[in-house]
Amino acid sequence: MSTFERWNTHFSTTCDVEVLGVNLRLAQDPNSEHLGTTVWDASIVLAKYFEKNIRKGDFSRPKATGKRAVELGAGMGLAGLAFALIGANVLLTDVKDVLSLLQRNYENNISPSALRASGQESHLCSCGRVTVAELDWSQPEQYSSLCPPAFDYVLAADCIYHETLLRQLYRVMLAITNERSTIIIANERRSESVQSAFMDLFSPSFTFKKIPLAKQDPDFCHKAIELYILKRKKGASDRNLVELEAHEAAELADVASSMQQLAASSPRGPVVEQHVQQQQMQQQQEELQQQRDEQQLGSDPQQELSSAPKQQHLQQIPQQHGSQQQPDEIACSIQCAGESQTRLLSWSSRRRGVECARLLADVQVPSS
Repeated sequence: MSTFERWNTHFSTTCDVEVLGVNLRLAQDPNSEHLGTTVWDASIVLAKYFEKNIRKGDFSRPKATGKRAVELGAGMGLAGLAFALIGANVLLTDVKDVLSLLQRNYENNISPSALRASGQESHLCSCGRVTVAELDWSQPEQYSSLCPPAFDYVLAADCIYHETLLRQLYRVMLAITNERSTIIIANERRSESVQSAFMDLFSPSFTFKKIPLAKQDPDFCHKAIELYILKRKKGASDRNLVELEAHEAAELADVASSMQQLAASSPRGPVVEQHVQQQQMQQQQEELQQQRDEQQLGSDPQQELSSAPKQQHLQQIPQQHGSQQQPDEIACSIQCAGESQTRLLSWSSRRRGVECARLLADVQVPSS
Protein backbone atom coordinates (compact mmCIF):
# COMPACT_ATOMS: atom_id res chain seq x y z
CA MET A 1 0.00 0.00 0.00
CA SER A 2 1.62 3.25 -1.08
CA THR A 3 2.11 6.31 1.07
CA PHE A 4 0.01 8.38 -1.30
CA GLU A 5 -2.91 5.96 -0.92
CA ARG A 6 -2.64 6.11 2.85
CA TRP A 7 -2.99 9.88 2.83
CA ASN A 8 -5.98 9.94 0.54
CA THR A 9 -8.06 6.89 1.46
CA HIS A 10 -9.74 5.73 4.68
CA PHE A 11 -8.16 2.29 4.92
CA SER A 12 -8.52 1.88 8.67
CA THR A 13 -11.61 -0.02 9.81
CA THR A 14 -11.52 1.64 13.24
CA CYS A 15 -10.70 5.03 14.69
CA ASP A 16 -9.68 5.28 18.36
CA VAL A 17 -10.39 8.52 20.23
CA GLU A 18 -10.25 9.05 23.99
CA VAL A 19 -12.93 11.43 25.32
CA LEU A 20 -13.62 12.13 29.01
CA GLY A 21 -11.62 9.10 30.01
CA VAL A 22 -13.58 6.75 27.75
CA ASN A 23 -11.70 5.08 24.92
CA LEU A 24 -14.05 5.19 21.94
CA ARG A 25 -13.32 2.70 19.19
CA LEU A 26 -15.41 3.81 16.23
CA ALA A 27 -16.05 1.42 13.36
CA GLN A 28 -15.51 2.71 9.83
CA ASP A 29 -16.11 1.28 6.38
CA PRO A 30 -13.00 1.77 4.19
CA ASN A 31 -14.78 0.23 1.19
CA SER A 32 -17.73 2.58 1.21
CA GLU A 33 -18.06 5.48 -1.22
CA HIS A 34 -20.29 7.33 1.25
CA LEU A 35 -18.63 10.29 2.97
CA GLY A 36 -20.41 9.54 6.24
CA THR A 37 -18.78 6.19 6.93
CA THR A 38 -15.49 7.59 8.23
CA VAL A 39 -14.44 9.85 11.10
CA TRP A 40 -13.54 13.35 9.94
CA ASP A 41 -11.14 15.66 11.76
CA ALA A 42 -13.82 18.29 12.44
CA SER A 43 -15.70 15.80 14.61
CA ILE A 44 -12.54 15.09 16.62
CA VAL A 45 -12.01 18.82 17.19
CA LEU A 46 -15.64 19.22 18.31
CA ALA A 47 -15.54 16.23 20.67
CA LYS A 48 -12.35 17.50 22.33
CA TYR A 49 -13.88 20.98 22.59
CA PHE A 50 -16.75 19.50 24.60
CA GLU A 51 -14.24 17.75 26.83
CA LYS A 52 -12.20 20.92 27.45
CA ASN A 53 -15.28 23.01 28.30
CA ILE A 54 -17.12 20.49 30.46
CA ARG A 55 -17.11 22.71 33.57
CA LYS A 56 -18.40 26.03 32.19
CA GLY A 57 -19.95 27.54 29.12
CA ASP A 58 -22.91 26.74 26.88
CA PHE A 59 -21.86 23.09 26.53
CA SER A 60 -20.86 22.41 30.12
CA ARG A 61 -22.22 19.49 32.11
CA PRO A 62 -24.39 21.71 34.36
CA LYS A 63 -26.14 23.21 31.32
CA ALA A 64 -26.25 20.17 29.02
CA THR A 65 -27.37 17.44 31.41
CA GLY A 66 -30.84 16.19 30.52
CA LYS A 67 -31.24 18.52 27.53
CA ARG A 68 -32.41 17.37 24.08
CA ALA A 69 -29.68 17.41 21.43
CA VAL A 70 -29.48 16.25 17.84
CA GLU A 71 -26.44 15.68 15.68
CA LEU A 72 -27.07 16.29 11.98
CA GLY A 73 -25.02 14.26 9.52
CA ALA A 74 -23.60 12.37 12.47
CA GLY A 75 -21.54 9.96 10.36
CA MET A 76 -19.78 7.66 12.81
CA GLY A 77 -21.23 9.65 15.73
CA LEU A 78 -18.12 10.90 17.53
CA ALA A 79 -19.35 14.40 18.40
CA GLY A 80 -22.77 13.21 19.50
CA LEU A 81 -21.36 10.40 21.63
CA ALA A 82 -19.00 12.85 23.33
CA PHE A 83 -21.90 15.21 24.09
CA ALA A 84 -23.90 12.29 25.51
CA LEU A 85 -21.01 11.50 27.86
CA ILE A 86 -21.39 15.05 29.18
CA GLY A 87 -25.03 14.32 30.01
CA ALA A 88 -27.24 15.38 27.09
CA ASN A 89 -29.87 13.10 25.58
CA VAL A 90 -28.63 12.87 22.00
CA LEU A 91 -30.38 11.86 18.80
CA LEU A 92 -27.80 10.76 16.21
CA THR A 93 -29.09 11.23 12.66
CA ASP A 94 -27.87 10.49 9.16
CA VAL A 95 -29.05 8.91 5.93
CA LYS A 96 -30.08 5.26 5.79
CA ASP A 97 -26.79 3.94 4.39
CA VAL A 98 -24.88 5.11 7.47
CA LEU A 99 -27.23 4.00 10.23
CA SER A 100 -25.94 0.46 10.78
CA LEU A 101 -22.40 1.63 11.58
CA LEU A 102 -23.74 4.54 13.63
CA GLN A 103 -25.89 2.23 15.75
CA ARG A 104 -22.98 -0.18 16.20
CA ASN A 105 -20.69 2.62 17.40
CA TYR A 106 -23.17 3.62 20.07
CA GLU A 107 -23.80 0.06 21.25
CA ASN A 108 -20.10 -0.86 21.32
CA ASN A 109 -18.91 2.27 23.12
CA ILE A 110 -21.29 4.08 25.49
CA SER A 111 -24.36 1.90 25.80
CA PRO A 112 -24.88 0.74 29.41
CA SER A 113 -23.65 -2.76 28.58
CA ALA A 114 -20.55 -1.42 26.79
CA LEU A 115 -19.64 0.89 29.69
CA ARG A 116 -19.97 -1.99 32.16
CA ALA A 117 -17.92 -4.33 29.98
CA SER A 118 -15.11 -1.78 29.67
CA GLY A 119 -15.02 -1.01 33.38
CA GLN A 120 -16.48 2.48 32.90
CA GLU A 121 -19.45 2.08 35.22
CA SER A 122 -18.75 5.50 36.71
CA HIS A 123 -20.12 7.10 33.53
CA LEU A 124 -23.48 5.34 33.77
CA CYS A 125 -24.95 7.97 36.07
CA SER A 126 -23.75 10.98 34.05
CA CYS A 127 -24.19 9.69 30.49
CA GLY A 128 -27.32 10.76 28.65
CA ARG A 129 -29.58 8.62 26.50
CA VAL A 130 -28.63 8.02 22.87
CA THR A 131 -30.93 7.09 20.00
CA VAL A 132 -30.23 6.67 16.30
CA ALA A 133 -32.63 7.71 13.54
CA GLU A 134 -32.70 8.26 9.81
CA LEU A 135 -32.78 11.87 8.65
CA ASP A 136 -32.55 12.84 5.00
CA TRP A 137 -32.38 16.62 4.74
CA SER A 138 -34.15 16.53 1.39
CA GLN A 139 -37.25 14.96 2.99
CA PRO A 140 -39.20 17.62 4.95
CA GLU A 141 -41.55 15.04 6.43
CA GLN A 142 -38.61 13.41 8.22
CA TYR A 143 -37.28 16.46 10.02
CA SER A 144 -40.74 17.94 10.61
CA SER A 145 -41.62 14.81 12.61
CA LEU A 146 -38.77 15.51 15.05
CA CYS A 147 -40.46 18.64 16.42
CA PRO A 148 -42.07 20.03 18.47
CA PRO A 149 -40.52 20.69 20.81
CA ALA A 150 -37.43 22.29 19.33
CA PHE A 151 -34.05 20.86 20.28
CA ASP A 152 -31.98 22.54 22.96
CA TYR A 153 -28.75 21.78 21.09
CA VAL A 154 -27.92 21.08 17.45
CA LEU A 155 -24.51 19.66 16.50
CA ALA A 156 -23.05 19.52 12.99
CA ALA A 157 -19.49 18.41 12.19
CA ASP A 158 -18.15 18.74 8.64
CA CYS A 159 -21.61 19.09 7.09
CA ILE A 160 -20.75 22.17 5.01
CA TYR A 161 -18.72 21.08 2.02
CA HIS A 162 -20.93 21.70 -1.03
CA GLU A 163 -23.32 24.50 -1.94
CA THR A 164 -26.08 22.14 -3.04
CA LEU A 165 -26.48 20.88 0.55
CA LEU A 166 -26.57 24.30 2.23
CA ARG A 167 -30.20 25.06 1.43
CA GLN A 168 -31.38 21.71 2.72
CA LEU A 169 -29.37 22.17 5.92
CA TYR A 170 -30.78 25.69 6.31
CA ARG A 171 -34.37 24.46 6.15
CA VAL A 172 -33.63 21.66 8.62
CA MET A 173 -32.10 24.15 11.07
CA LEU A 174 -35.16 26.38 10.89
CA ALA A 175 -37.50 23.42 11.39
CA ILE A 176 -35.85 21.97 14.52
CA THR A 177 -34.73 25.09 16.45
CA ASN A 178 -36.18 28.08 18.21
CA GLU A 179 -34.64 31.22 19.72
CA ARG A 180 -33.49 29.30 22.79
CA SER A 181 -31.68 26.61 20.81
CA THR A 182 -27.89 26.56 20.68
CA ILE A 183 -26.24 25.37 17.48
CA ILE A 184 -22.58 24.47 17.14
CA ILE A 185 -20.98 23.86 13.77
CA ALA A 186 -17.47 22.46 13.27
CA ASN A 187 -16.27 22.68 9.71
CA GLU A 188 -13.03 22.32 7.81
CA ARG A 189 -12.65 25.22 5.39
CA ARG A 190 -11.96 23.69 1.98
CA SER A 191 -13.73 26.06 -0.39
CA GLU A 192 -14.02 29.82 0.00
CA SER A 193 -17.06 29.90 -2.29
CA VAL A 194 -18.88 27.33 -0.13
CA GLN A 195 -17.93 29.19 3.05
CA SER A 196 -19.18 32.47 1.59
CA ALA A 197 -22.45 30.89 0.45
CA PHE A 198 -22.92 29.42 3.93
CA MET A 199 -22.48 32.78 5.65
CA ASP A 200 -24.69 34.63 3.14
CA LEU A 201 -27.53 32.14 3.48
CA PHE A 202 -27.51 31.68 7.26
CA SER A 203 -26.70 35.24 8.39
CA PRO A 204 -30.22 36.69 7.91
CA SER A 205 -31.69 34.11 10.32
CA PHE A 206 -28.84 33.23 12.72
CA THR A 207 -26.20 35.06 14.70
CA PHE A 208 -22.62 33.80 14.46
CA LYS A 209 -19.92 33.56 17.10
CA LYS A 210 -16.58 32.06 16.12
CA ILE A 211 -14.84 30.05 18.81
CA PRO A 212 -11.16 31.07 19.08
CA LEU A 213 -8.42 28.44 19.07
CA ALA A 214 -7.53 29.47 22.63
CA LYS A 215 -10.81 27.95 23.88
CA GLN A 216 -10.28 24.68 22.02
CA ASP A 217 -8.15 21.70 23.01
CA PRO A 218 -4.57 22.80 22.28
CA ASP A 219 -3.62 19.33 21.07
CA PHE A 220 -6.68 18.80 18.90
CA CYS A 221 -7.29 21.95 16.91
CA HIS A 222 -6.27 23.38 13.56
CA LYS A 223 -6.57 26.77 11.92
CA ALA A 224 -8.39 25.24 8.94
CA ILE A 225 -11.10 23.75 11.18
CA GLU A 226 -13.48 26.41 12.45
CA LEU A 227 -16.09 26.21 15.21
CA TYR A 228 -19.14 28.49 15.23
CA ILE A 229 -21.95 28.93 17.75
CA LEU A 230 -25.20 29.99 16.10
CA LYS A 231 -28.36 31.38 17.70
CA ARG A 232 -31.61 31.80 15.87
CA LYS A 233 -32.81 35.36 15.39
CA LYS A 234 -36.30 36.51 16.30
CA GLY A 235 -38.66 36.13 13.36
CA ALA A 236 -36.24 33.95 11.41
CA SER A 237 -37.76 32.20 8.39
CA ASP A 238 -36.86 30.76 5.03
CA ARG A 239 -38.21 33.82 3.23
CA ASN A 240 -34.76 34.84 2.01
CA LEU A 241 -34.20 31.36 0.59
CA VAL A 242 -37.60 31.31 -1.13
CA GLU A 243 -36.86 34.69 -2.71
CA LEU A 244 -33.41 33.52 -3.82
CA GLU A 245 -34.77 30.38 -5.43
CA ALA A 246 -37.56 32.34 -7.18
CA HIS A 247 -34.97 34.78 -8.57
CA GLU A 248 -32.78 31.92 -9.80
CA ALA A 249 -35.74 30.20 -11.43
CA ALA A 250 -36.66 33.42 -13.25
CA GLU A 251 -33.10 33.81 -14.50
CA LEU A 252 -32.99 30.25 -15.77
CA ALA A 253 -36.31 30.73 -17.54
CA ASP A 254 -34.98 33.88 -19.23
CA VAL A 255 -31.85 32.07 -20.38
CA ALA A 256 -33.85 29.13 -21.73
CA SER A 257 -36.20 31.49 -23.57
CA SER A 258 -33.29 33.38 -25.12
CA MET A 259 -31.70 30.14 -26.31
CA GLN A 260 -34.94 28.98 -27.90
CA GLN A 261 -35.39 32.30 -29.70
CA LEU A 262 -31.82 32.17 -30.94
CA ALA A 263 -32.24 28.63 -32.20
CA ALA A 264 -35.53 29.45 -33.92
CA SER A 265 -34.22 32.58 -35.67
CA SER A 266 -31.03 30.99 -36.93
CA PRO A 267 -31.01 29.24 -40.33
CA ARG A 268 -29.09 26.51 -38.56
CA GLY A 269 -31.50 26.37 -35.68
CA PRO A 270 -31.29 22.62 -35.00
CA VAL A 271 -27.50 22.75 -35.12
CA VAL A 272 -27.36 25.66 -32.69
CA GLU A 273 -29.77 23.95 -30.33
CA GLN A 274 -27.74 20.75 -30.41
CA HIS A 275 -24.56 22.71 -29.70
CA VAL A 276 -26.19 24.42 -26.74
CA GLN A 277 -27.28 21.06 -25.34
CA GLN A 278 -23.77 19.68 -25.74
CA GLN A 279 -22.35 22.68 -23.87
CA GLN A 280 -24.81 22.19 -21.04
CA MET A 281 -23.92 18.51 -20.75
CA GLN A 282 -20.22 19.31 -20.77
CA GLN A 283 -20.68 21.92 -18.05
CA GLN A 284 -22.60 19.43 -15.88
CA GLN A 285 -19.85 16.85 -16.33
CA GLU A 286 -17.19 19.39 -15.36
CA GLU A 287 -19.11 20.40 -12.23
CA LEU A 288 -19.52 16.74 -11.26
CA GLN A 289 -15.81 16.11 -11.72
CA GLN A 290 -14.99 19.20 -9.65
CA GLN A 291 -17.19 17.89 -6.82
CA ARG A 292 -15.36 14.55 -6.92
CA ASP A 293 -11.99 16.31 -6.90
CA GLU A 294 -12.98 18.45 -3.92
CA GLN A 295 -14.17 15.40 -2.02
CA GLN A 296 -10.94 13.57 -2.81
CA LEU A 297 -8.77 16.51 -1.75
CA GLY A 298 -10.81 16.94 1.40
CA SER A 299 -10.54 13.29 2.46
CA ASP A 300 -8.79 12.68 5.74
CA PRO A 301 -6.07 10.09 6.11
CA GLN A 302 -6.70 7.11 8.37
CA GLN A 303 -3.10 6.02 8.83
CA GLU A 304 -2.28 2.77 10.61
CA LEU A 305 0.61 1.73 12.81
CA SER A 306 1.81 -1.78 13.73
CA SER A 307 3.12 -2.83 17.12
CA ALA A 308 6.68 -2.50 15.84
CA PRO A 309 6.49 0.61 13.62
CA LYS A 310 9.27 1.60 11.30
CA GLN A 311 10.04 4.95 9.72
CA GLN A 312 9.89 5.35 5.95
CA HIS A 313 10.50 8.42 3.78
CA LEU A 314 9.54 9.51 0.34
CA GLN A 315 12.79 9.35 -1.61
CA GLN A 316 11.80 11.05 -4.80
CA ILE A 317 8.77 12.64 -6.49
CA PRO A 318 8.93 13.08 -10.30
CA GLN A 319 9.15 16.66 -11.49
CA GLN A 320 6.13 18.02 -13.30
CA HIS A 321 6.71 19.30 -16.85
CA GLY A 322 10.34 20.12 -16.22
CA SER A 323 9.67 22.05 -13.02
CA GLN A 324 12.66 22.81 -10.84
CA GLN A 325 10.70 22.17 -7.64
CA GLN A 326 12.92 20.25 -5.21
CA PRO A 327 11.67 16.93 -3.82
CA ASP A 328 12.33 17.99 -0.25
CA GLU A 329 9.82 20.82 -0.67
CA ILE A 330 6.95 18.41 -1.08
CA ALA A 331 8.15 15.21 0.57
CA CYS A 332 7.36 14.51 4.19
CA SER A 333 7.95 11.70 6.65
CA ILE A 334 5.19 9.40 7.80
CA GLN A 335 5.08 6.34 9.95
CA CYS A 336 4.09 3.38 7.85
CA ALA A 337 1.93 0.46 8.75
CA GLY A 338 2.60 -3.22 8.80
CA GLU A 339 0.41 -5.68 7.00
CA SER A 340 -2.20 -5.96 9.75
CA GLN A 341 -4.76 -3.36 10.77
CA THR A 342 -3.46 -0.67 13.10
CA ARG A 343 -4.58 2.32 15.06
CA LEU A 344 -4.78 6.03 14.38
CA LEU A 345 -1.60 8.07 14.48
CA SER A 346 -1.22 11.27 16.44
CA TRP A 347 -3.24 14.36 15.61
CA SER A 348 -0.22 16.16 14.14
CA SER A 349 0.52 13.28 11.79
CA ARG A 350 -3.12 13.14 10.76
CA ARG A 351 -3.18 16.82 9.86
CA ARG A 352 0.21 16.59 8.11
CA GLY A 353 -1.22 13.86 5.94
CA VAL A 354 -4.08 16.11 4.80
CA GLU A 355 -1.69 18.86 3.75
CA CYS A 356 0.62 16.46 1.91
CA ALA A 357 -2.29 14.82 0.12
CA ARG A 358 -3.46 18.16 -1.21
CA LEU A 359 0.05 19.03 -2.35
CA LEU A 360 0.74 15.73 -4.04
CA ALA A 361 -2.62 15.72 -5.80
CA ASP A 362 -1.18 18.25 -8.25
CA VAL A 363 1.89 16.16 -9.06
CA GLN A 364 1.62 14.29 -12.34
CA VAL A 365 3.70 11.15 -12.70
CA PRO A 366 4.70 10.58 -16.36
CA SER A 367 3.79 7.17 -17.71
CA SER A 368 6.68 4.85 -18.50
